[in-house]
Amino acid sequence: MSDEGYWIPALAIWAALAGRLPTLMRNRHDPLLRAVCTVLLLNGSAFFCANPWVIGLVNRVTGIPNFAAPLVYGLICALSAACIVLIIYWRDGNSQAARKAAHRWILTYSIGVALIIAAFTVGDAPVERRVDLDTYYATAPGIREMIVLYLLAVVVGSVAMTTMCWRWAPQVRHRAWLRRGLHTIALGYIISLGFAVLKGAAVAARWTGNDWDELSTLAAPPVATIGTLTAAAGFLMPLVGERLTALRSTLNDWLTYRALRPLWDAVRAAAPSIVAPMAMPWWDIDLRLTRRIAEIHDGRLALRPYCNTSVADAARSRAESEGLDNQDADAVAEAATLVAAITAKAQGVEPAPAARDTFDEPPHRCATLIQISRALSSPTVAAFSRPAHQQETRP
Repeated sequence: MSDEGYWIPALAIWAALAGRLPTLMRNRHDPLLRAVCTVLLLNGSAFFCANPWVIGLVNRVTGIPNFAAPLVYGLICALSAACIVLIIYWRDGNSQAARKAAHRWILTYSIGVALIIAAFTVGDAPVERRVDLDTYYATAPGIREMIVLYLLAVVVGSVAMTTMCWRWAPQVRHRAWLRRGLHTIALGYIISLGFAVLKGAAVAARWTGNDWDELSTLAAPPVATIGTLTAAAGFLMPLVGERLTALRSTLNDWLTYRALRPLWDAVRAAAPSIVAPMAMPWWDIDLRLTRRIAEIHDGRLALRPYCNTSVADAARSRAESEGLDNQDADAVAEAATLVAAITAKAQGVEPAPAARDTFDEPPHRCATLIQISRALSSPTVAAFSRPAHQQETRP
């Protein structure tokens, strides 16, 4: 794999970490946030240090051939532990049980990293191998044990993460993006398990005198990159997805707010008192939409004494004759009734006593109000704004 295959993921992950650091500084004692930042730090560091150019640099600076090997292996083990801890705090919060479970995993992997360092220390790896150390030293005492410990740590971490995510996912059915993220994380670690299998097969082949080095040097690295990035996407999916959902909801609210403008204008002009004098922030679309809907309902109540069923029946019959379905015909009937009531009120027509209880049903849903608002521009509705026609339809 080329150097870009290491640089690009490392820089992208570190950029994500930089974006989280201000939040971490404000919430230093949040274990979940600390776990997220730790995962990003270790993930980017693992990609950075696994770069063959960086491996050579580390070896030269330390003066120890292959010193980068236990460094990279230790980072990968620490990353596995950090991901497990992240899932634990994400799932269970900062509970005592979560803290105990996290400490157990941290202790387990700390012992693993210590054993990896010890195995490298007692081993002998005098020839620098930047790409194929796993297979080149597969049979060397000490180094062989270091490689096995590292692969075992990857397998344990992958299996643990996959199991935890798959078990948690059914419990969050009401949170679609979190459920999708957990499935994606599990997929990423299944792929990472494939990386360990490829590496392990190449190492085991050396034990039996065979040469399957290409599994380790050519096939395994891109598999590891795909698995890591897939898991990273899974971690980000709930955050990004929920923000996209919120953005879509906000956009829908703005569109609804605009779609209700004709209806609001009509009832506001007929009953100006429905509009509250309090100013609203322009960016708070939730508040603005809630108030617009409330004012529409208030205006509808104010016009109720001028409404009657004969207008609604006539408008509905005309709409049905024009081929409109039941919902659209009902919207036209309501819009025509309101227009006729607005015209009657403007002309000073006295409301009929029998009309006062008309339209005394629960407020319409927002979707229905939008249909009524759009129906105001219908030629059928416009016909009922003529005073003469209204006089004909009143009882």
